[in-house]
Amino acid sequence: MGTEYNQCDGYFYASFPYMRYKTVNILLHKDAVPKSIKKKLGL
Repeated sequence: MGTEYNQCDGYFYASFPYMRYKTVNILLHKDAVPKSIKKKLGL
């Protein structure tokens, strides 16, 4: 596997529309986020 798996020396190239199609978004209410993470995100 590794760099022998594809012709791009192990890198994965994808178009922007493909990545938008394959990306999953997760939505949370801001009150469900722990205080430590809220502080890091500036919420």
